[in-house]
Amino acid sequence: MTEPLTPQSEAHNHTARLSDLLKNRDFRFLLSGQVIADLGDAMANLAMLLMVNYLTGSTRAIAGISIAMALPRLVLGLVSGVYVDRFDRKKIMIVANLLRGLIAPLFILALNPERMWLMYVLAFIQASIGTFFIPARTALLPGIVPRHQLLSANSFSQTGQTLFMLIGSSAAGVLLSGNRYFWVAFVVNACTFLTAALLHSRINNAYKPQQVSSMPNFHEIWDNLTAGLKTIFSSKVLSGTLTANALTMLGVGAINVLLVPLLVNDLQMPSSWMGAVNLSETAATVISGGLIVGLFAHIRPTTLLPIGLLGFGAFMGLTVFSNSVWFVMLIMFLSCLFIPPVSSSIQTIQQTYVSDSLRGRISASYSALVTTATLLSMAYAGVLADAIGSRSVFLISGLLVMAAGAAAFVMFKGLGEAAY
Repeated sequence: MTEPLTPQSEAHNHTARLSDLLKNRDFRFLLSGQVIADLGDAMANLAMLLMVNYLTGSTRAIAGISIAMALPRLVLGLVSGVYVDRFDRKKIMIVANLLRGLIAPLFILALNPERMWLMYVLAFIQASIGTFFIPARTALLPGIVPRHQLLSANSFSQTGQTLFMLIGSSAAGVLLSGNRYFWVAFVVNACTFLTAALLHSRINNAYKPQQVSSMPNFHEIWDNLTAGLKTIFSSKVLSGTLTANALTMLGVGAINVLLVPLLVNDLQMPSSWMGAVNLSETAATVISGGLIVGLFAHIRPTTLLPIGLLGFGAFMGLTVFSNSVWFVMLIMFLSCLFIPPVSSSIQTIQQTYVSDSLRGRISASYSALVTTATLLSMAYAGVLADAIGSRSVFLISGLLVMAAGAAAFVMFKGLGEAAY
């Protein structure tokens, strides 16, 4: 394991941190490729949810497509981390983007109630490829950004991701408000993946992968996989972060499934309002992310994480009282102020508490184990929403996220300054 990053190692002031990030050529290529792909992904993901809702009108069907996109992280997530730590991470990212770019246009073939099954298959395949891309990107970042800038870099990436996802979701919401032009979203998604592959090819990869003559066999995969899991569960910080993350996704998974039905079905609003809701989310994320990059970059992630979870859960639970789209927008704004502290803290903890040779497995293990909670959340979301209503499920989800924050406080208690 590497030595944990300490507040005393924060040698640069806040202005220098941001300027250094922007001057970092490799970080610019990594970030630009990420946000462009996220823009297309946001369009395509909203198009899938709206299309399923249009063709079926069922929250269970919407939950089904969400599960199809999440299931690969459980099935392949742990194994993908082994490959990320053994091979060139930059090449993994490039190949993943190219493959997803080729698959994206095939969703057009599913624009028919009789071929709904094809959408589930394609969503599963595309998400399977993503299980290799995400840990590769997370593990690559510490190789191109200094340790003292990781929290700022993760927050800056989160802010850029949210901003471009807003643009994609807003464009999709307007474009698809009449339940037309679904195909455009998938074509744009293909173009953004291919553009991201080109940008990521310009990164000077600092990671030196283990030299292997052939693909790993079963025993090698198992040994590598268990080494990553042992690292997590032998560390109080890593296991505490995982516990909080899993409890959070047990609640957030339902929120992701039910936001569209809440607006379109319960509040009887046109899908174009999704753009306005996303705007409120993005404004909050940009404000909060900017504060982390600047004023709060010196705060320990083990402090930011519990606070962020408690705040997010408290406001999300208030969705139970929503009776208009304006109330939903306000709640989304207030709750999303706490997302950057949560997401950037989790990623920074993963990157700074393990050695470079294990980062892919740690990231992938987190994703796979947390996906178990996400799938459970998605599974109960559709069924429970039909029984007690979407608003009540939001309340339950908010309480679960608050429980995650409380668990994080307990797990991190007593770590002190020396622990990070």
